[in-house]
Amino acid sequence: MNDTDDKLFCVKDPRGKIVSLSKNRYYTHIISNDDQHQAHPEFTPNEIQQTIETPDVIYGSSFPDSDVYFKKGCIQYPSLFIKVAVFMYDNEETGEVSTAFLSRHISGNIDEGSLKYVKPRL
Repeated sequence: MNDTDDKLFCVKDPRGKIVSLSKNRYYTHIISNDDQHQAHPEFTPNEIQQTIETPDVIYGSSFPDSDVYFKKGCIQYPSLFIKVAVFMYDNEETGEVSTAFLSRHISGNIDEGSLKYVKPRL
């Protein structure tokens, strides 16, 4: 990821961490399959942003220096979670979206013992 990329957004998560998504990452990785992964054009940058700003849960990832955000309610597939993986920099105060996709469950490459945030019930 490149700091000089134009950003689609730069927002705070509920813990006060600053997370951004670059245009390059969104258009060449998330919604394109140029690097041999499955493309995910079924959600917008705004839906990824909402997942960061108002997630249902945040877990630490089984990958080093990463967190995983989940939010239910993709517009096209409301019964599925949007799952967003974020690489956190050394200071863990800032991060960048590394990928995003849909998931039926809160699972997959998460560290079960590292629940970092749960959306409070009102």
